[in-house]
Order: sequence, then C-alpha cells, then structure tokens
Amino acid sequence: MRIAELSFRVFGVFILFISALSCSTNLEVNAPYQETKIMYAILDAQQPFQVVRVSKGFLNEGRSALDIAKNNPDSSNFDPSMIEVKLTEFKNHSNSSAKRDSISWILHDTLYTSKEEGVFYSPDQIMYKTPNLVMESNLSRYPVYRVQVKNKLTGSIATGSTPACGRILDPTLYFKVPVVFDQPPKPILIGFKSTVPNPFRIDFPPNAEVMELRIVWRVKTVLSIGGPDSVHYDLWPWNQPGRMAFNGRPTTSLPDFATGSIPAGAFYDFIDAKTAELDNTNVAFREFQISDLELYLASGEYRKYAEVNGSYNAITQSKPIYSNVTNGLGLVASKNSSILPIAIDPQTLDSLRAFYPKLKLK
Repeated sequence: MRIAELSFRVFGVFILFISALSCSTNLEVNAPYQETKIMYAILDAQQPFQVVRVSKGFLNEGRSALDIAKNNPDSSNFDPSMIEVKLTEFKNHSNSSAKRDSISWILHDTLYTSKEEGVFYSPDQIMYKTPNLVMESNLSRYPVYRVQVKNKLTGSIATGSTPACGRILDPTLYFKVPVVFDQPPKPILIGFKSTVPNPFRIDFPPNAEVMELRIVWRVKTVLSIGGPDSVHYDLWPWNQPGRMAFNGRPTTSLPDFATGSIPAGAFYDFIDAKTAELDNTNVAFREFQISDLELYLASGEYRKYAEVNGSYNAITQSKPIYSNVTNGLGLVASKNSSILPIAIDPQTLDSLRAFYPKLKLK
C-alpha cells in the first residue's frame, strides 16, 4: 500500500477489529469479555490536524462475526463519552513525563460519513480529531508523539508512540542537483531515454525508514473552439515510476540514502498508455508544465507493521503479529512528504513530438 494513501478511508485499518473476536480458534469461545482497545494513528506532519481511529474488540454471541461487524457499529465503537483520547508531544525525543518537555492535546470525536462500503459498518465512522496543530518535523532533534486512550469508567489505558518522521531537506537527484526548501526551488530537468535508465539518489531524513516516489505530470490542453473554456489543465499521475535500493547507516539499521533508477523506456511506456486514452476532439495543442515529483516517507513503526503483518488474515488469527500499542492492538506511526518541481528536458520533448504526434505537443 502506498504511503501517500495512508489515511483512514483507504488504509484498511478496520480489518483488525475482528482480531479480538472470541470466535478465533486461539481464544476460548465462552471466555469472559475483556476490553481490548484498538487504535490506529498515522500522524502526518503535512496536515493541519491529526486523526486517530479508536475501536474495541467484541464478543460473538452465536452470530457471524462478519454480520456483527457490518451491521452493529456499537459492537466495535466506544461511546465517545466513555473514553479520553490524548496526543502528547515530547520535545526532548523521549516519553519523559516532565511537564516542561511536553505538550498535550485532547482529541474530540468527529463523525465521518465517507467510509466506503466493506467488511465493517459504513458510511459513518467515529474518529477522534485534534485541534489545529503543526507537528514538529524540521528540527535537528525530532520529537516523539504518544497517543493515549483512557477508559474513564475503568481507568484502563492503551498507548502507542512514534518519533516524528522528517522531511527531505536536501535531496540529491540524478546529477546531484541540490534543492533547498527555504528558497523557491527551480525545476529539475529530467531527460528520459528508451535505452538508458534514469538513476537517482535521495538522502533519508531522521526517523524515516520507508520511501516511495510518485510523479504527477501537469499538462496544459488548448482547444481550437476558443472562449473561456478553451484552456484546461490535466493531471497525469505516474505511480511508483522507479525502483529503489536502501543503504543502511553503518551504526544502525536505518537507511542513510536510497539509490535507484527509473527503468529505461518506462517513461515511454507510460506515454503509450496515456496516448491510447486521449480524445483529440477540438484539441489545438498540449504543453507539459512544471510538474511534481512527490516523495513520501513513513517511520519505522509503519515499516515493521507492513513487513510483519503483510500476509495477516484477521479471520483466522486472534491478533496481528506486530502492534506497537501497549495494552491494546493497532499501530501508531508517522509519515511525511516533500514535493519537488520537475520538468521534461528539451531533448525528450523533441522525441515526444516526433514519435507521439497524437499528443499534439506545441
């Protein structure tokens, strides 16, 4: 699953709710109910607020677990008045409880109505949302964030922590073109050949252990009909354009940088597919605009979760193999992203004009 899509609508976190069902072969069918908090938080430094999904395990009383999950939201949702959800930032890169080193926010329950139909109840879902805040992720010492869920009636607490995932501040791309984010960067010219791959190297920021690339080409289309609607801009997303290899730091298991390449001919394969989709009715010409190279990163907690639980099947297992939630189940991780401006070099544009006339490039 792409890091860019790590949101609670598409992340698929709800499949683990079944993990605490007493119908599992690893639990006694008639065992007394024990509260199991299940929480997921993918903290995103690029968002103005953070969201946590909190649920609970439920007992099967002779009904299908799938039937309960799909039709009885109260079976897996806490009454929001019963729990307190809190996010704490520890500025000294630890879980220190010293008041001077930390700041906390209480999250408020919010009803989201856009969950796609699936195994669990839809379209409504209860989420817990912070007030507006800016996560620290560009400091020399990256803070730790802890999510805590407390049952006000029983006093039971579940927690999960993650260090903030840094941004890419000075990536080295292709011919070691530096990009300084404190200044408006100039677009990086990229040339694509059919027989030679495009190599790259990207340095990793602190606490990042996973990286994915995406290019979104911006294409201006001018129609021959004239008028205010004769110009429009299209987005051509190119997911996972390149292959990457991670190089570990000598003293740790964390990656120091990633090297890789966009395979020879891959760009033209992409253009072949887009050209087949084009409708040239009334099209006078097109132009490639300055586009976006998107770099998505996630913390080590997410990497471990994805690697260890990659083949997890919640119907046949009592709980996920990996969870970093204490006194509960789920995942607390962080992610971050950077966007670099890129443009296609003149030689590649000449090749597109010569071999892809349907593009109608100016």
